[in-house]
Amino acid sequence: MDEHTRPLALKRISACLRLIISFLCLVTAVAHADLTIQSGETVTLDSGETLTVDGKLTITGTLKGASEANIQVGGDWDNQGTFEAGQSTVYLTGTSTSTIKGANSFYKLIADKQLTNESKFTGTTVKFEAEKTQTITNKLILKGESDTQRLQVLSDGSGTHTLKLADNATVDAKYLEIENSTLMGAAPPPNPLDSINGVNNTGWFPPLTATADTAAQTLT
Repeated sequence: MDEHTRPLALKRISACLRLIISFLCLVTAVAHADLTIQSGETVTLDSGETLTVDGKLTITGTLKGASEANIQVGGDWDNQGTFEAGQSTVYLTGTSTSTIKGANSFYKLIADKQLTNESKFTGTTVKFEAEKTQTITNKLILKGESDTQRLQVLSDGSGTHTLKLADNATVDAKYLEIENSTLMGAAPPPNPLDSINGVNNTGWFPPLTATADTAAQTLT
């Protein structure tokens, strides 16, 4: 290689290395045991990036999602700061009880025991902080494994929690055991397949229809 062609070759090699590094950055997921985003800090996800937190995610600063970004949380989600969902998907992937704390606005929120990949929820219970509202702007998915392995949807603390569907948002739910939960924005109520309607629920199940016997008992 003469002195005239060497610079051109080096430029080509450098360009190839930059492409390889860029590709590796795109396909590599960022994983953490526990993650705390401190007050004053901002974490911004790129489009298509996956943030994996095997333990607890605590937000006192700012977390910004992006189109097709995934956030997998194996422990609790505690937002006392700012979460800007963008068009990201939050997967709860816990092995026991996962608790959502703080008021949040999610694009997609999923706890699904029927998934067959690393995004599967293998625990028993999802809790939402009592007296807080979780807003869903695109889709809420809550699924148990079967009618013998239901997913419990409960409040963390005394009182009820609220799951609010924004306009055009949908809910996909089955095999649940629900208590102290208010679902807003679903019309008609989703009436989850093979699910247990526990105490203090609103918006999940159709109202009970009085039978002739119960109507007669009411009149007597």
